[in-house]
Amino acid sequence: MKNKYLFLMITAAIILFFGCSKSNVKTNSNSWAFNGTTYTAVTTDYITSDNFSLLGGTDARGNYVDIAFNSHPVTNGIYNLTYDHLSSADSSTNCSITVGNNNSSYQYNSTGKSGEIVTVTFNNGKIQASFNHITVADARDTTIVSGVIMLN
Repeated sequence: MKNKYLFLMITAAIILFFGCSKSNVKTNSNSWAFNGTTYTAVTTDYITSDNFSLLGGTDARGNYVDIAFNSHPVTNGIYNLTYDHLSSADSSTNCSITVGNNNSSYQYNSTGKSGEIVTVTFNNGKIQASFNHITVADARDTTIVSGVIMLN
Protein backbone atom coordinates (compact mmCIF):
# COMPACT_ATOMS: atom_id res chain seq x y z
CA MET A 1 0.00 0.00 0.00
CA LYS A 2 2.87 2.39 0.81
CA ASN A 3 4.43 1.74 -2.61
CA LYS A 4 1.18 2.70 -4.40
CA TYR A 5 0.93 5.89 -2.36
CA LEU A 6 4.57 6.78 -3.00
CA PHE A 7 4.16 6.07 -6.73
CA LEU A 8 1.06 8.32 -6.92
CA MET A 9 2.82 11.13 -5.06
CA ILE A 10 5.88 10.98 -7.34
CA THR A 11 3.68 10.86 -10.46
CA ALA A 12 1.65 13.85 -9.27
CA ALA A 13 4.81 15.81 -8.50
CA ILE A 14 6.24 15.10 -11.97
CA ILE A 15 2.99 16.17 -13.66
CA LEU A 16 2.84 19.37 -11.62
CA PHE A 17 6.49 20.18 -12.25
CA PHE A 18 6.43 19.68 -16.02
CA GLY A 19 2.84 20.81 -16.52
CA CYS A 20 3.49 24.17 -14.88
CA SER A 21 6.93 24.93 -16.23
CA LYS A 22 7.37 28.30 -17.93
CA SER A 23 8.24 26.69 -21.25
CA ASN A 24 4.74 25.28 -21.44
CA VAL A 25 2.95 28.53 -20.64
CA LYS A 26 1.45 30.09 -23.75
CA THR A 27 1.05 33.85 -23.72
CA ASN A 28 -0.23 36.28 -26.27
CA SER A 29 2.65 38.62 -27.02
CA ASN A 30 0.37 41.37 -28.28
CA SER A 31 -2.13 42.16 -25.59
CA TRP A 32 -2.71 44.74 -22.91
CA ALA A 33 -5.04 45.04 -19.92
CA PHE A 34 -6.71 48.39 -19.36
CA ASN A 35 -9.70 49.37 -17.21
CA GLY A 36 -10.55 45.75 -16.46
CA THR A 37 -10.54 44.64 -20.10
CA THR A 38 -7.86 42.71 -21.99
CA TYR A 39 -7.29 43.76 -25.59
CA THR A 40 -5.46 41.73 -28.23
CA ALA A 41 -3.71 43.45 -31.12
CA VAL A 42 -4.53 42.27 -34.62
CA THR A 43 -1.94 44.66 -36.06
CA THR A 44 1.35 45.95 -34.70
CA ASP A 45 3.57 48.69 -36.06
CA TYR A 46 7.05 49.99 -35.41
CA ILE A 47 7.49 53.45 -36.89
CA THR A 48 10.75 55.38 -36.82
CA SER A 49 11.28 58.99 -37.82
CA ASP A 50 13.92 61.51 -36.78
CA ASN A 51 15.02 60.62 -33.24
CA PHE A 52 11.70 59.14 -32.11
CA SER A 53 10.16 55.71 -32.65
CA LEU A 54 6.72 54.29 -31.93
CA LEU A 55 5.78 50.68 -31.19
CA GLY A 56 2.07 50.04 -31.06
CA GLY A 57 -0.73 47.54 -31.30
CA THR A 58 -4.35 47.95 -32.39
CA ASP A 59 -7.23 45.53 -31.83
CA ALA A 60 -10.07 44.81 -34.29
CA ARG A 61 -12.28 47.53 -32.77
CA GLY A 62 -9.72 50.34 -32.95
CA ASN A 63 -8.49 50.25 -29.35
CA TYR A 64 -4.75 50.80 -29.25
CA VAL A 65 -1.65 51.10 -27.11
CA ASP A 66 1.37 53.06 -28.34
CA ILE A 67 4.81 53.27 -26.79
CA ALA A 68 6.81 56.28 -27.97
CA PHE A 69 10.58 56.12 -27.48
CA ASN A 70 12.89 59.12 -27.45
CA SER A 71 15.38 57.04 -29.43
CA HIS A 72 15.50 54.01 -31.70
CA PRO A 73 15.96 51.02 -29.39
CA VAL A 74 18.44 48.57 -30.89
CA THR A 75 19.40 46.47 -27.86
CA ASN A 76 17.67 45.11 -24.79
CA GLY A 77 17.07 47.84 -22.24
CA ILE A 78 14.91 49.54 -19.65
CA TYR A 79 13.14 52.79 -20.48
CA ASN A 80 11.73 55.20 -17.89
CA LEU A 81 8.21 56.45 -18.44
CA THR A 82 7.61 60.16 -18.73
CA TYR A 83 4.53 62.30 -18.53
CA ASP A 84 2.34 62.38 -21.63
CA HIS A 85 4.43 62.91 -24.76
CA LEU A 86 8.17 63.09 -25.35
CA SER A 87 10.24 66.08 -26.35
CA SER A 88 13.80 66.43 -27.61
CA ALA A 89 14.78 67.51 -24.08
CA ASP A 90 13.97 64.03 -22.72
CA SER A 91 16.67 61.42 -22.20
CA SER A 92 17.19 58.79 -24.90
CA THR A 93 16.16 56.20 -22.28
CA ASN A 94 12.71 57.74 -21.83
CA CYS A 95 9.42 56.64 -23.32
CA SER A 96 5.72 57.33 -22.93
CA ILE A 97 2.58 55.22 -23.30
CA THR A 98 -0.74 56.23 -24.81
CA VAL A 99 -3.86 54.05 -24.58
CA GLY A 100 -6.84 55.05 -26.67
CA ASN A 101 -9.44 54.36 -29.28
CA ASN A 102 -9.39 55.37 -32.94
CA ASN A 103 -12.83 57.00 -32.63
CA SER A 104 -11.41 59.29 -29.90
CA SER A 105 -13.82 58.06 -27.23
CA TYR A 106 -10.88 57.92 -24.81
CA GLN A 107 -7.16 58.61 -24.63
CA TYR A 108 -4.96 58.05 -21.59
CA ASN A 109 -1.28 59.02 -21.32
CA SER A 110 1.45 57.87 -18.99
CA THR A 111 1.88 60.10 -15.95
CA GLY A 112 5.63 59.67 -15.45
CA LYS A 113 5.20 58.14 -12.02
CA SER A 114 8.60 57.42 -10.48
CA GLY A 115 9.82 53.85 -10.93
CA GLU A 116 7.52 52.93 -13.82
CA ILE A 117 9.40 51.37 -16.72
CA VAL A 118 9.08 49.65 -20.08
CA THR A 119 11.40 46.71 -20.71
CA VAL A 120 12.53 46.29 -24.31
CA THR A 121 13.90 43.00 -25.59
CA PHE A 122 14.87 41.78 -29.03
CA ASN A 123 14.16 38.23 -30.12
CA ASN A 124 15.14 37.08 -33.61
CA GLY A 125 15.42 40.72 -34.65
CA LYS A 126 11.91 41.60 -33.46
CA ILE A 127 11.36 44.31 -30.86
CA GLN A 128 9.18 43.53 -27.85
CA ALA A 129 8.10 45.95 -25.12
CA SER A 130 6.73 44.80 -21.75
CA PHE A 131 5.06 47.09 -19.23
CA ASN A 132 3.37 46.31 -15.94
CA HIS A 133 1.09 48.41 -13.74
CA ILE A 134 1.76 51.70 -15.54
CA THR A 135 -0.25 54.70 -14.34
CA VAL A 136 -2.11 56.43 -17.18
CA ALA A 137 -4.56 59.34 -16.98
CA ASP A 138 -6.95 61.45 -18.99
CA ALA A 139 -8.67 64.68 -17.93
CA ARG A 140 -11.11 62.84 -15.63
CA ASP A 141 -9.62 59.54 -14.55
CA THR A 142 -6.44 57.69 -13.60
CA THR A 143 -6.04 53.95 -14.14
CA ILE A 144 -3.44 51.23 -14.81
CA VAL A 145 -2.27 49.52 -18.00
CA SER A 146 -0.11 46.40 -18.38
CA GLY A 147 0.88 44.41 -21.42
CA VAL A 148 3.33 43.14 -24.00
CA ILE A 149 3.59 44.42 -27.57
CA MET A 150 5.86 42.76 -30.12
CA LEU A 151 6.38 43.59 -33.74
CA ASN A 152 5.04 40.67 -35.79
